[in-house]
Amino acid sequence: MSGRYDKLMKTGFMPLMLVVAVIYFYFQVMEKPDPAGDVENPTLSPYHFTLKLTSVVTGNPEDVVIDALSALSSDETNMHGCFKTAMSLPMMTETYKIYDDALPIAPVDGLACFDAKEISAALAADTAFAFLSQSNIVTGIDRVVAVYDDGRAFVWNQPNNINE
Repeated sequence: MSGRYDKLMKTGFMPLMLVVAVIYFYFQVMEKPDPAGDVENPTLSPYHFTLKLTSVVTGNPEDVVIDALSALSSDETNMHGCFKTAMSLPMMTETYKIYDDALPIAPVDGLACFDAKEISAALAADTAFAFLSQSNIVTGIDRVVAVYDDGRAFVWNQPNNINE
């Protein structure tokens, strides 16, 4: 009985497992989309960064998980992005600092997913909430994140009024 079982494993099951492993590797490693591949404006280089939100408890920025990022930057002060998050708004409002003076600024060179007027209206109507990502990314500039209840989110840099 043992001989038939060994023969079956060698001739049937093991080659099948090898094929499954190769297919799994291909879809997990080789077919990963370029995270900057959704950038609508090819004249700007994609902006790569780890998104952070500032913790209410520690006051320090912490890495957060995001999906489907589209972002662009023409310099350190002009950065815009659109993404999705699986974090819930109630959890986020208890964990991260709310940014009261959020004012979405329209991207200079355009990013189709980023509509500053729509984001401003959602913030005013409390259908989206703004959070401090990082204070003083460069002197006088904060990174701000606005999140809708459905997981849509937007990030931009804006002046932080440190001289007031």
